[in-house]
Amino acid sequence: MAELKKKQIGPSQKTSVKIKKIISSEKLVSLLQDLSDIDNKNEVKIEQIKPFKDSQIAKQDKIAGIDNLQPVLITLDLTGDYHHFGKFINDIEGAQVFIAVQSMKISSGAGEYFKQKVNLVLRTYVKK
Repeated sequence: MAELKKKQIGPSQKTSVKIKKIISSEKLVSLLQDLSDIDNKNEVKIEQIKPFKDSQIAKQDKIAGIDNLQPVLITLDLTGDYHHFGKFINDIEGAQVFIAVQSMKISSGAGEYFKQKVNLVLRTYVKK
């Protein structure tokens, strides 16, 4: 019985919690540069990147008890290989800064069977 308990509480059962940072609004440009670096690392090409702060989003996305955070949507138009997109998204969500994928639309590239076009909307929060 004691052996079973040791196996259940062994090191493989422990999970580590990663704490994500919320950046200030001044560091938003730096975050966009980090996204560009991640796309270069994963062989994905950013065609267009647009951050979007809006008070309407802030009203809809109210976090209870936290008034000093403003939601920011970042729209990315990307091209590349399907598997590289998976690595790209994995690196984004594994970053130190809180970023979540809100929506994603994948469509085939014109005339290129192994290249896809992706419209990716990311959500993050910045301190006001």
